[in-house]
Amino acid sequence: MKLTIVLCTIVAIVICVSTAGAESQALPTPFTFLKAPSPQPKQPSLADRTTIELRRDGDKLKDKETGDEYKVTDAGTTMTIKNLQTGEKIDYRVSGETLTNKDTGQKFKIRRDGSNITITKKD
Repeated sequence: MKLTIVLCTIVAIVICVSTAGAESQALPTPFTFLKAPSPQPKQPSLADRTTIELRRDGDKLKDKETGDEYKVTDAGTTMTIKNLQTGEKIDYRVSGETLTNKDTGQKFKIRRDGSNITITKKD
């Protein structure tokens, strides 16, 4: 009988100590008032924009709206515009003042004057 009481007491102590130890090991989760950074708004693709205004800046062209730098290459009846930041590239067929996107078939009007190039989507 005494042995049973001693064993029950030892078991009770072991159970209490093990659960108390487990509770003390759990770390509280920190609470923060800092707001998670919001993602940068994604600018539309070159092909999705209705107007692109470029201004010559040295040997490159700079977008007036976004500030991105572009390289424009004319080769016969093809004009290629490449965004130097994103690597996006669009090929156009040139016919007078009309550009046709080779991938989508969309038509644009191009206007060049000195150091500016304006490309506007035709409706």
